[in-house]
Amino acid sequence: MTKFYLLTGDIGGTNSRISLYDPAIKEPLFVHFFRNAEHLPEKSLSDPNAFAQNILTPFLRDHCGSIFETGESIAINACLASAGLVQGNAVRLTNLGNLLIDGNAIASSTTNRYLESIVSCRIVNDFVAQGYGCLTLTQDEVIYLSGPYENLQHLPEGPKVCVGAGTGLGECYLTPSPSGYVCHPSEGGHVEYAPRSELQQKLWSFLCKKFQISRVSVERVVSGTGLVNVYEFLTNTFYDKIDMTLHKEFEKTDPDQRARVVATGAHNDSQLAKQAMQILMQAYGAEVGSSAIKWIPHGGLFVTGGLTPKNLSFVKGPDFMDAYRDKGRVSPLLEKIPLFAVLGEDLGIRGVHKVALQEYEQSKGRMPAKPETASRVPWMSYTLIGLLGAASGIFLSRTQFSKKILSFK
Repeated sequence: MTKFYLLTGDIGGTNSRISLYDPAIKEPLFVHFFRNAEHLPEKSLSDPNAFAQNILTPFLRDHCGSIFETGESIAINACLASAGLVQGNAVRLTNLGNLLIDGNAIASSTTNRYLESIVSCRIVNDFVAQGYGCLTLTQDEVIYLSGPYENLQHLPEGPKVCVGAGTGLGECYLTPSPSGYVCHPSEGGHVEYAPRSELQQKLWSFLCKKFQISRVSVERVVSGTGLVNVYEFLTNTFYDKIDMTLHKEFEKTDPDQRARVVATGAHNDSQLAKQAMQILMQAYGAEVGSSAIKWIPHGGLFVTGGLTPKNLSFVKGPDFMDAYRDKGRVSPLLEKIPLFAVLGEDLGIRGVHKVALQEYEQSKGRMPAKPETASRVPWMSYTLIGLLGAASGIFLSRTQFSKKILSFK
């Protein structure tokens, strides 16, 4: 008898979150966080099998070992999500020493009994995982912002779009198919930032000088790091308006935590911090509106990412919403697009689970053949070999007996 499981992975630059599920249960059976620096040392990053050997094998062996002791055959459908461009079901992690993770190689591996149990492995971009996660949303996990449908259950079938600001800015879109929605990747966060005022023109020039570039992507403004960029521009431009208490805290804080300081200041009405958040929201709303007119997502437009639920009052406010609707001659189109702010921050985790579950359901429990090794030759093969051997022996014995009879004639 074969027992089926789902394995999911959310792979970041610092940590990898690996989980194992029973297909019939939403909550994971086992979860473990691996510190990449500890399990993927620099000397191992050039090995294409490093992730499978140093993360997946220890997870299945040390944290899920009990499932391999039941005597049942184990089959695992896996889905791993990571930042980066996915090509040929593989991704290189530029934020982790250019480490290669190849889903096809993992699914065909016969290195050990744990990797042998993985019968399929899908690699998806981390924001594509968020897109699939949007398909799992319930009404109490969203805030209605605009459009004709307030209830998720009433959304018509049609394209869906997911735009989310966090550390960076991600975008993806989903299209319906006979087997369910399919999520497509996008690098929309890297389109040009379009200033909407004279002050924002100066911001654009500031960013060009800061990063020594001739173009500015919208992610440089609409993201956690973008909030820091805008705040730095304002403090350079309006030195006399700096809140010195906030600014001293900003300067002594680690760079990757400075967005939190600015956001806290914005919510406490610190002038330049609040203005930085307003400029970000204007650019955020404009980009979400641009996504709406590019893809016309009658099936729903979802504003996700960690920045959204933490700053919901600004997302619902005029800076975001006015910029969202300000699309000139096509502005009326936006009234036909259902727009929601997403409260949860676990869409990526839910998305990889959904993809792994789809892989399992589409396979209907079929186990793809792997190259046979000594450990994988099934008992039926040994039985067949034994039967053939016995038949050969009987045949030879009868032949020899017949020859003896003929010799007496």
